[in-house]
Amino acid sequence: MGSYQCAQGFTISSQEEIDKNRENILSCGYGALTPNATFINVNSPSTDLVLPEGTRVTNITLSNVQRRREINASGVDHVDTLFMVEYYNGVLNIPVVPNDKFPTWEKAEWTNSQFDEVYLDQMLHVSGNATRAWRQTNGSSMMNDFKILESLYVENGWATLLSLTNVTYSLEIVGGSITQLTVPALGHVGNATFRGQSLATQLNGLQVAGSLKIELGGGVVETTDEITGKDIYDYEWNVVSIGKDLVISAIFNATLTMPILTSVANQLLIQDSNNCTFAFAQLTNAKDILMENNVNSPLPGDFRNLEFADSIHLRGYVDTSLSGNIFPSLKLVRESVTIEAWNADFNCSKLVSQQRQGIINHLYCNGTDNGNTTTSSSTPPPSNNPNTSPDLSTGAWAGIGVGIAVFVLGVIGLVTWTILHFRSKIRRLEDERARAESDALKSTKPFSNIPEPQEADCPPVEMSAGRMAPEMDAPRKPVEAHNTSLVEAP
Repeated sequence: MGSYQCAQGFTISSQEEIDKNRENILSCGYGALTPNATFINVNSPSTDLVLPEGTRVTNITLSNVQRRREINASGVDHVDTLFMVEYYNGVLNIPVVPNDKFPTWEKAEWTNSQFDEVYLDQMLHVSGNATRAWRQTNGSSMMNDFKILESLYVENGWATLLSLTNVTYSLEIVGGSITQLTVPALGHVGNATFRGQSLATQLNGLQVAGSLKIELGGGVVETTDEITGKDIYDYEWNVVSIGKDLVISAIFNATLTMPILTSVANQLLIQDSNNCTFAFAQLTNAKDILMENNVNSPLPGDFRNLEFADSIHLRGYVDTSLSGNIFPSLKLVRESVTIEAWNADFNCSKLVSQQRQGIINHLYCNGTDNGNTTTSSSTPPPSNNPNTSPDLSTGAWAGIGVGIAVFVLGVIGLVTWTILHFRSKIRRLEDERARAESDALKSTKPFSNIPEPQEADCPPVEMSAGRMAPEMDAPRKPVEAHNTSLVEAP
């Protein structure tokens, strides 16, 4: 067995071929901590299959498996990726790993070209829990042994994981109208995304360590729940806390309710939605709340117990049914509250009162009774055309005007400084050139290095045009020659 050179891969379609290559398959990765780069392709099997116990390979691919067949891979010690293609229903057995042990399979990826009708006898029943990640597209699965996964992805299909309690990194549900996730025991996720419309996911006290995103369709379809009989508008997202952001974007015709959510550590963002209502009745703490461009959706919704926030910004139709008391339990907003109401009848007086009590640090509200001598005009709503947006508010136009004035003054100051600076520089250059020319002229004269005589500091002599000075008229004595040697003075 040790002398066998492991083949790059094995392509099999029957149990007979598996048995024939058993020793060769087991030689791949034999005695090693990681498998050799080899694969097993199981193509169009027409019978049930059992892979050899102790198999260690890089990839296993199951393709075009005949319906209702059982693939038993419970003895496979290690595989990086299990690929399944066109495997609609049947039974898949993978290893069972104790809860205190690390899974030995990296991930399983299951993709079908079309969705099959969902009945219990037409699901893929998965036994075992050895893989860290599960990803399925256009398939329906029943998985009862998983308690922890690193990531779970379901697109256009059903996934039922009755024992799953924790998805440590990423949960992502991508809708078609028949997408549904059933996870009654799920209590913790890293990050969760619900994209597109799907049937309601029944949650029971979910804690999100990272961010929760609900986008592009609302996360739920507009039908009646077949189990509870409730209209989907009454669906409740039973989420307890969110460790980073809650993002709700581009949902339509839905009531989004989170009745037990108490805190959002970073931003609560609701944007670009239409004909929706929002309710966060137990939310007490959110760092930043931003709700903007939500057409036909009264804002903020139910925030009756909100106590603390860093900032709040509402832009849209602001609810008037509470007479302006939209945050009745507010205790402190550390930075600012900005209300840009599209409707002119929103009354700001309650918010103004909260600001005067020191609850709100800074307030801008463009409704009535906003504390100003003149009432700011309301901001018109956007059209239903998604390609257009609302006009700017009065405050925004005022900010733009101030910005333009500051910019113009800055340009004038810059131009003035530039002119004065260059004039000074030109004057300095002209002086330097004049001195250089003067020095050049001096250097061309002979004995130019001899310093010029200095003018004596003597009083002026008065000259007369008549008689010369007496000493000038005295007769001149001849000059006597003298010895140039030194003589002693008498």
